[in-house]
Amino acid sequence: MNDACRNVARILSSNRHDLPFALIYLLDKSGANATLTGASGLEPGTPAAPQNVAISNSGLDNSCWPFNSVMQTNRAFEVNDVIERCGELATGVWPEPPHTAMMMPIGTQDRAIGFLVAGASPRRPLDDQYRAFFDLLATQISTTISNARAYEEERRRAESLAELDRAKTAFFSNVSHEFRTPLTLMLGPVADVLGDLDGSEFAEQRENLEIAYRNGLRLQKLVNTLLDFSRIEAGRVQASYEAVELASLT
Repeated sequence: MNDACRNVARILSSNRHDLPFALIYLLDKSGANATLTGASGLEPGTPAAPQNVAISNSGLDNSCWPFNSVMQTNRAFEVNDVIERCGELATGVWPEPPHTAMMMPIGTQDRAIGFLVAGASPRRPLDDQYRAFFDLLATQISTTISNARAYEEERRRAESLAELDRAKTAFFSNVSHEFRTPLTLMLGPVADVLGDLDGSEFAEQRENLEIAYRNGLRLQKLVNTLLDFSRIEAGRVQASYEAVELASLT
């Protein structure tokens, strides 16, 4: 999300005539602190663009922007006394400093996830058309941040699933090693007994041992397949793929 905010600020910096400055703040999970994640026209860390702002429930703002008022109402706030609040801001392309700004919540109608502080041009009245421009800007930024957040959550889910898959493969690899040793120790004596049993009087015993031996070999093959698969995933074996007729193979 931070990269998305920085990209938005970079794009907004190309329109300094109508937008002398813009600040994008994101709230932390607790909603008690807002961090500057994108800035255009103002130097981050200055009084007009603080890096971090504590959100208070008292309604009193400890910065020159009305963060608490916007947080409590979740509505846009028109700042008409920018010079009185922050002093003259040497920003924009006009000789006159901006004296009006719009501060708007970023997020949904139910909950704000951040704030947009946007300066208004000193040479243009803040009429309904200009306000609609700021509303559209805040909506687009909210959509961009929401998409970035959804992408990050999806990436974290994919990483969690990949980690779970790696843990599963490691588990099967360890279990397969434990299975292969007793299987080998079992199949050897069974093969020896089958070699010793000869004659029709041992036909029934031989048949039962052959069944056990065949199934033991099948289980051993499955264990070896699991081990080969774990080696491929670990990068210790280079797989060689070959086209086959699936119906005949299965």
